[in-house]
Amino acid sequence: HSLYIHPRLRFTPFPYPPLYFYTSAAFATLLGDGLLPLRLVSILASLGSFLLLFRIGSRESSHPVAGLLAASLFAATFPLSGAWFDLARVDSLFLFFVLGSVYLVRFGRSSGSAAAAAGVLALGYLTKQSALLVAAPLALWLLLAQRRRFLVFTSTFTTLVLGSSLLLDRLHHGWFWFYLFELPLSFP
Repeated sequence: HSLYIHPRLRFTPFPYPPLYFYTSAAFATLLGDGLLPLRLVSILASLGSFLLLFRIGSRESSHPVAGLLAASLFAATFPLSGAWFDLARVDSLFLFFVLGSVYLVRFGRSSGSAAAAAGVLALGYLTKQSALLVAAPLALWLLLAQRRRFLVFTSTFTTLVLGSSLLLDRLHHGWFWFYLFELPLSFP
């Protein structure tokens, strides 16, 4: 069935892009129905975020203890943040993609790493449209620090976001755009 349809009593789509749902469906194909596959996606994404925070902290400081502290501090926010790391929600997968893009932008040196950072952030966009807000500071940093990578990052990200949005909107007969942008913009 289509994820984005005219709202009905039996099903009204969530205002999120489809990647978390498709990823969870793939896990459910292997593990069966229920919350386990959805929570497993979030748990694995959270573990990936811990690893990325460790790598970012270690590389930024040239010391693994800083990486351990970065990952530990994030882990310590679990009860303070509403214990969402393992919930059947899009947030953990979104954060994993954002941190992956941050890592590639900060530590990559080639045009290929800029394109990869844009691709990973586009996956973040296909998980939660808030990635559009994250793209701006990453692009600004590249503009100021590594101009040749800026053009690759921005053109790749723009192409992937616009292309995937147009394709998904066409496949869902205009309902993708409605649920992801029109509906959230009407919230108070």
